[in-house]
Amino acid sequence: MKATNAPWKKHGLEVKDSNIVYGDFWKPAAQRLAKEISGRKRPIPDAVVCANDVMAMNLCNELISVGIKVPEQVKITGYDGAREAFDNIPSISTVFPENTHLGASAVCRLHEMITGEKTEPVDITKGSLILAQSCGCSEGLSFLVRHREYYNKNVERYERFYRKSGMMEGLMQAESLEALLHKIEEYSYVLNGIETYMLCLCRNWDDVENNDDDDYIRVGYTPTMEMRMVIRDGTAELVSHEYISSDIIPPAMEEYSDGPAVYFILPVHFMDRCFGYSLFRFRDIRLSISMVFAHWNRNINIALEFLRVRTKLMSINQRISMSSIRDTLTGVYNRKGFNRFSESLFKKAQTEKKNFFIMMADLDLLKSINDNFGHIEGDNAIIVAANALNTCCKNSEICCRIGGDEYAVIGVGDYSDELISDYFKYIEDYCERYNATSGKGYKVGVSVGFYCDVPTSMDKISTFITIADERMYDNKISRKKNRQ
Repeated sequence: MKATNAPWKKHGLEVKDSNIVYGDFWKPAAQRLAKEISGRKRPIPDAVVCANDVMAMNLCNELISVGIKVPEQVKITGYDGAREAFDNIPSISTVFPENTHLGASAVCRLHEMITGEKTEPVDITKGSLILAQSCGCSEGLSFLVRHREYYNKNVERYERFYRKSGMMEGLMQAESLEALLHKIEEYSYVLNGIETYMLCLCRNWDDVENNDDDDYIRVGYTPTMEMRMVIRDGTAELVSHEYISSDIIPPAMEEYSDGPAVYFILPVHFMDRCFGYSLFRFRDIRLSISMVFAHWNRNINIALEFLRVRTKLMSINQRISMSSIRDTLTGVYNRKGFNRFSESLFKKAQTEKKNFFIMMADLDLLKSINDNFGHIEGDNAIIVAANALNTCCKNSEICCRIGGDEYAVIGVGDYSDELISDYFKYIEDYCERYNATSGKGYKVGVSVGFYCDVPTSMDKISTFITIADERMYDNKISRKKNRQ
């Protein structure tokens, strides 16, 4: 502040140390100074030059509240070019900051300190003085009017777009992350002056497979993040770039935006559940004055949570549904599962004119095993038979336990007599291998019968089942005679 090149010296002004008040860029410092002036602890100055608009506005308003007129008795200026300064009554004379120039000069100075080489920044637009009512300069009013017109025509227009967009309702329709990302693209038009937007999500952000509802990220982010979406000048691209979260800005950003820039980073979360964050880059930093982009981002927060809950419920319902059609003892499908899949597979065979294959099977001597060795061993024999039938298949067939000791295997595809013969041989060999090593006092055997043909539109699945069942019964009689 005492430097010989201080700007007030160029204009022949005298500034005493007592005239310098150190503030904190917030209300209290301005309020304390106003109290000193109004309480006669400090004489009313001709002017006060504040280091930012917040202090200027609060000083101005505090002085007016105690009867000190601005600018008639004291002139006040600020620094920042904030919209609130122009909207204040009286409007605050301020300076649009030359932050870009200051930043470039700082980089040049650092370069000189590191390398010893002096450099000069390229020509950059410097800050500009905006004269308004708080310093008594009426010419500032025309700028104030122009500024408000710009705000009304641009910022308020986009806020109106947002209010009428129905964004929240639209995002709720998405049933997958990809569909949600496409929906987000549809609403990018409400962002005023957005150059680049990126959505970065934590790995496994939805955590669908985690059964512990209380185990999720509350603080920070996963070590590895995924950049999932980029909107550049209104055109969206769905991507999947992994990067280290400590980098904050994904390295892939260089592909979409050249040169340094100011980014707004907003967390993407719902309550205390962290999903990731959003990156916003504006063509002109002043266009970020509207908070539409923050509300826009909040809709994404809620939509992600809605999608997460929906996906979680679907997963739970699917598991419940699958458990209802599975046999709890063997793990293969039960009678309900057989009824669900057999009709659909039969219709598929009719439509695609392919072979419908059905094999009926029956566990031999289950009653004898139960009576002589107990029901636990009977259950064991049922499981062995199910495993033999379930593992013999090569064409994605479905194996079902449709009764106590009854099974069915169904499939659609290309079947030959050789392939079906291989199925039968596999089942027989499986049982023989088990019997040779089990050490049980009984043998596990399976009687089987099949029917395979291309069904016509007039055929019924019951006909196929009946034929396969009759052949299985014939095989069962034959095997019984052989045992006797």
